[in-house]
Amino acid sequence: MTPRELVELAKALTETDKVEVHKVTLSVETDAGMLDFEVTSNGDLFRPIHVDEKGFDDCKEAVEYIEAI
Repeated sequence: MTPRELVELAKALTETDKVEVHKVTLSVETDAGMLDFEVTSNGDLFRPIHVDEKGFDDCKEAVEYIEAI
């Protein structure tokens, strides 16, 4: 899925009340091969976005963390 397709999916999801997203799996190409990361929002007021077990303030921070691996 391209980033554009993901944005289109996110936009479509904002228009429905019937679908809930609890987690997203991101596959990232690294020097060691492809690694999968589970991204969730657990309702934590201070660090709502989690990559595996590590919490972040927002999605941008989470992506920066993943890119640094």
